[in-house]
Amino acid sequence: MDNAALDILTQAGLRVGLCSSGIAKRPNIDRFLGLKNAILSTVHRSGNCDLYIGWGHKKSGHNAIKFAKETGAQFLLLEDAFVRSYAPQSVHGEQPYGLILDDQGIYYDAHKPSRLEALIANNTGDQTADHRGALIINDLCGAQICKYNNFQPMSKTVQESIQNGGVLVVDQTYQDQSIIGAKADDQSFTQMIEAAIDENPSKRIFVKLHPEVMAGKKRGYLKKLAVKYNCILLTENFNPWDFFSHIQKVYTVSSQLGFDALMAGCQVRCFGQPFYSGWGLTQDHTVNPLRQTATRTSQPTINQIAYAAYDQYARYLDPYDRSPTDVTRVISDLSHIRNIYDKNREIESFYQVTAWKRQRIKKMFKPYGSTKG
Repeated sequence: MDNAALDILTQAGLRVGLCSSGIAKRPNIDRFLGLKNAILSTVHRSGNCDLYIGWGHKKSGHNAIKFAKETGAQFLLLEDAFVRSYAPQSVHGEQPYGLILDDQGIYYDAHKPSRLEALIANNTGDQTADHRGALIINDLCGAQICKYNNFQPMSKTVQESIQNGGVLVVDQTYQDQSIIGAKADDQSFTQMIEAAIDENPSKRIFVKLHPEVMAGKKRGYLKKLAVKYNCILLTENFNPWDFFSHIQKVYTVSSQLGFDALMAGCQVRCFGQPFYSGWGLTQDHTVNPLRQTATRTSQPTINQIAYAAYDQYARYLDPYDRSPTDVTRVISDLSHIRNIYDKNREIESFYQVTAWKRQRIKKMFKPYGSTKG
């Protein structure tokens, strides 16, 4: 597999054009990339750069591809890793522990090949990849780690409602790039919830809203439909791993939660084309011709896909000292960090704290709202 853009990262004196000021301001971007004495500059047009870097399918990502084509240089697209941090940056101001580096496309765009797609195809039949992926899945399942991990305890009401099992339908934020890239649209969500109801006439239908929809920050697709069809709305931000053991089947368009469910042993039905569909592990509403061709004679295991997604496709920095590390260490650190926050959950106020310490303490306890000091 040709990884030209990745291969040149360690070249001394590499001229790197960062296609947005946001990327340029990200702490430790040079450490994530493994750059050695590189010359970094923010660029808004093509020039004398060896490599252009942008963010996914945002404007900077499109510019990185465009500038590279204009000059014959290489490009890299960045995204948050599938294990990102304790909480979203919008909640806790937390920088990612992991970044994805793609020099072909981006994993959530099924219209074009991506480096992740190539890694998965290459891992097919590789026993080493299978073994390493199994270890990663074991760590994720054991620690119950997701992309974000700032969950609240599951309420007694939800605990009681899931005792008899059912199927889970996953909502997403309106017109997210992962939906567009998965060759899906508004109608896909309508088809999905109706299929879940029709295919499971004797089971409870749970509809999980997206955390940002629950917080009122973004729109979703399924809230009104769930009410219309008398589904059970899940509006709490609890850890989905607590839910999977009670669920027989998960319906999703392109949410990463679908892959979490696969790793937990659930059946998964996809109404879009996320990175984990089309390989023979999911029930797919639409066909991905590229992946169908790649798996004509054999198909990757879930372990081989996990190894590609969580290890080969991403780079990680230690949450504490920001030194290069691996996904196994990040999973362990995230579990520890979450446990600390959970133990501190009941703290509501601090007394006699000097003024210069207050802002730092408030930041430390921000996941649980405003702390009195």
